[in-house]
Amino acid sequence: MSVTRDTLIDFIYDEVRMLDEGRYTEWLNLWLADGHYWMPLDYQQTDPINETSLMYEDMFMLKLRVERLNGARTFSQKPKSRCHHVIQRPFVDEMDVEAG
Repeated sequence: MSVTRDTLIDFIYDEVRMLDEGRYTEWLNLWLADGHYWMPLDYQQTDPINETSLMYEDMFMLKLRVERLNGARTFSQKPKSRCHHVIQRPFVDEMDVEAG
């Protein structure tokens, strides 16, 4: 399957909608098994391993986070967390057409 610029942008909007609607398990299924969710502490941070990050989670930790967000006995999630996004139309700098 070839990925186009518009397909990539639609993917980002779909991901945001999943989070907004609390479809965390569906969102988790977007991830590859070796993927990492990284939230740098500083906007200039380049190394998630040797520098402190807000989050640097592998699949195990992502599954645990989603399990907690979906859990009925997660009292810290009463009321449930909500997401708030300020998102503009994403800009695609580069695409590797040969790689798809």
